[in-house]
Amino acid sequence: MIRPYGTASALAGLIHMPDTLLAPEGILSAEAFWFAPWGGPQASAIGLSAARSFGDLVTICADAAAETGGSPAGGFDAGLSALLPFFGDRGRAASGALFIKGSYSSVSSPSLPEGGSAAEASLPLSLRIGGLSLALSPGALVELGSSPLTWLGLARAALSLEGRSYRIGASGELPFSFLGALPSPLWPARAALEARLMIGSSPFVAAAYLEGELEPGAAPRLALGIGLGLLF
Repeated sequence: MIRPYGTASALAGLIHMPDTLLAPEGILSAEAFWFAPWGGPQASAIGLSAARSFGDLVTICADAAAETGGSPAGGFDAGLSALLPFFGDRGRAASGALFIKGSYSSVSSPSLPEGGSAAEASLPLSLRIGGLSLALSPGALVELGSSPLTWLGLARAALSLEGRSYRIGASGELPFSFLGALPSPLWPARAALEARLMIGSSPFVAAAYLEGELEPGAAPRLALGIGLGLLF
């Protein structure tokens, strides 16, 4: 089955959680997307992303976006990731993979989800019951561009429901600092709701996103996104 997964933010899956399963070999998934803060579309990110699997080894995903706001003006984002499964397949309930990603942004506050200059390594794990999937992913993140480099822990979680022509899901992430005696969360957390629907019998996939930054005691900072994908 060709699954209507997303590729925005250089993750083949949900916005904040990579899939642990490879796409069918030879299928290219591409997406044009636009994200903008709620009530402030003058600061937005518009771009393209794509993912492709190579044999039973790896899924490569990349994105590039232009930032219409932020500082400095006229910035851009880019990302590249690789997912290497190490157990599980479509016939099993559990699966896991190694996920590696590098990203760069020339603006201080990118509108693109998962934007920023960083390198990540994580271990997404998924449990599926029919079309319902629960995923968790512990990992490590290093923020680039700072001196000295900042090393953080990263926790991701996601819940999704999918069928032959649709997928809806929620995903989120929260970084952690290890400077103290115990790990401490670094707010805000990032979360996203998204829905994807294949358009009839065509290879096109329509997508809608609601992205938010969440912090205790503060109002959420929301953003909207739309996308048009193509499977071929």
